[in-house]
Amino acid sequence: MATEESLKELRDKVKSELRIYRGKLVNQLRIPFYLYTGRILQNYQGGLGIWMNIIGGEKIRFEAEGRKGHDILYTLSSGQLSAVAIAIALTLNKIYAQDKLRCMFIDDPIQTMDELNIASFCEVLRTDFKEYQFILSTHEEDFSDFIR
Repeated sequence: MATEESLKELRDKVKSELRIYRGKLVNQLRIPFYLYTGRILQNYQGGLGIWMNIIGGEKIRFEAEGRKGHDILYTLSSGQLSAVAIAIALTLNKIYAQDKLRCMFIDDPIQTMDELNIASFCEVLRTDFKEYQFILSTHEEDFSDFIR
């Protein structure tokens, strides 16, 4: 029967392993994510891209270039946050689905983006994801025409 002390040691070991895993995960995703956010967020005045950092081994924080310690969730518009979410999805797909099914479903990706970010998003899809099939849903006829 496990003692309270052995359970505590086990809990500490699991926490330590999770901290190490989070650090490795962020290190794998940091550079591609920075590049995709920089390419999609063309009109973001905060810098070239968004950095993904791990704080204390526990929390992932998204910081603008030159604004260390300041989380973008409190400063970006909804369209810019949408672009960041798309950049996360693209980064995860590029890193972890390399030899798997190369298909992505995205529901109304441009609903809150401005025209420049829409054009940048389409350019990223065309240049970096040539081998992927994208199924996009939208109610915007102009976007549908533009992407085709």
